[in-house]
Amino acid sequence: MKKLFTFFAAMAFFLSASATEYSDMLRVQINGVDAATQKATIVIEKQDNGKLALSLRNFVLDMDETQLAVGNVNVKDVDAATTGTDTVMHSLQTIKLEAGDDPETSWLGPMLPAVDVDVNALIKDGRLNAVIAIDATKTLNMIIKVYFGSDSYQLPNAGFESFHEAKLYPTKKGENGLEWDYSAEPKATSQEPDHWHSFMSATGYDKNGINQLGIAYLAGMAPHTFVSDDVRPGSVGKSSLLLKSTSILGIIANGTVTTGRINAGSPNVSVDAQGDWLNHSWNDMSQTELGQDGHPFYALMDGCPDSMAVWVKFKQNDVKKAEGHPYASIKAVINDGTYYQDPEEKGSHYTNVLAKAEENTIADTKGEWVRVAVPFDYETFKANNATGRVALVTASTNADAGKGSDGDEFSLDDISMIYNNKLSSVKFKGKAVEGFDKDKKDYSVTVKGALDANDIEVVADGRGAYVIKTVENELDQDNRLVKAVVKVIVVAGNMESSTTYVFNVAYDVTSISGIIGSAEDSIVAVYDLQGRPVRSSASGIYIVRFKSGKILKVIRK
Repeated sequence: MKKLFTFFAAMAFFLSASATEYSDMLRVQINGVDAATQKATIVIEKQDNGKLALSLRNFVLDMDETQLAVGNVNVKDVDAATTGTDTVMHSLQTIKLEAGDDPETSWLGPMLPAVDVDVNALIKDGRLNAVIAIDATKTLNMIIKVYFGSDSYQLPNAGFESFHEAKLYPTKKGENGLEWDYSAEPKATSQEPDHWHSFMSATGYDKNGINQLGIAYLAGMAPHTFVSDDVRPGSVGKSSLLLKSTSILGIIANGTVTTGRINAGSPNVSVDAQGDWLNHSWNDMSQTELGQDGHPFYALMDGCPDSMAVWVKFKQNDVKKAEGHPYASIKAVINDGTYYQDPEEKGSHYTNVLAKAEENTIADTKGEWVRVAVPFDYETFKANNATGRVALVTASTNADAGKGSDGDEFSLDDISMIYNNKLSSVKFKGKAVEGFDKDKKDYSVTVKGALDANDIEVVADGRGAYVIKTVENELDQDNRLVKAVVKVIVVAGNMESSTTYVFNVAYDVTSISGIIGSAEDSIVAVYDLQGRPVRSSASGIYIVRFKSGKILKVIRK
């Protein structure tokens, strides 16, 4: 039988520059644990068969004082699709690692047996983001995962593995009220996770915009954040975050941590909670001040996660005193990076919000770690038309300000932004696939009339997910379509995972008069793979353009 493949993107895609080199930072993870961060280069090149080749060049695994020269990770026949200016790629195959470009280096790759490589990549706004998983468990007892490009699809230090000593400094008079006097001796210390912030670096702006800091100073005198070696089940990490509430002059100061910055602006928590919300967390990318850990008071977020999952352990120290307020909370607000505060002031209307995820009913977990997952709400904020740049995440020992009891404990571990990678629905020529289930990967369908990728309508269950559609048609000796293999690949928005659906298509031959010669859809041009018009009918691979606008890639034998 002859084979015919649908052309999955516009002709211009194949006629553009043949190879592009991308250089960026590469984060390496071994068996789930971060191992190194280094510069790297990936080359993307078009192949004659219309697919792509991806090559991670001269990969050297740099672990502390040990360097492991792996070599070139060359992955050919990568499926791809272009939507607007974005190009998404996927491949799952077994390959041999090759030597790098320096002949003087002893490269390990060629000495290893073939390894399984899973590649997901995205070219967006001229940048390449890629996640490459190399399964070398049979030889090195390792699964090596590399993250190339943007690393802002998850929260920084989401596993709470790195901490710094936060210090409470005295205050001094500044241009706009009080400010921390970093030149003086600190009055108290606590362990804060890197990229996260609590009271010891808070602001204290009141209704008039004057920075008072007195409340923040009082709250910071008693530590609220602690490093703990009690980790969630199955964690590859060695630490978690413990939050504790304290009592200040009879008022409960919730144990609170945020990826933004805390503002403690009102001593009367109950009145403030009626709508002023001077006590809140906030972010503003225009503020250049850094936290005591050297990081800004915001967490970048380039993706559109579908949900947020976190492992928690919660215990109220005095249930009677906390009566009516039994819950801890965690909340995430994805916004465009301009000023935003949580909770919002009464009567305010922030138009810079993309999505929110909130769980404010985390009850006592009876000493057990519990995984909590909460979906992001995008629909409510659709009219904002906001572009997400940061995620303001805030966790507290109580869902209500100034409530709970002294000594309540709230532990957090391994926060994960979840990106869905499956289909919600699929149609062939407008007809839904019978018995479709997102968890079922293989189907048999019958289709009337010639089929190409444009005839396949799909809806992904991930807000930021990408879809690649390929169709491999087969012809009989009379040039009649008889069957096809359709693949629909759903790549998660953060490039970390994908799902491939296979549809074995049987054509209703009575509905097809032939692939060539139909008056309604005749051939208007034939090109070779270099884009040059041809008239030859010799064996080879050709690009065929039809009157209807369809473009097919044909293998003639």
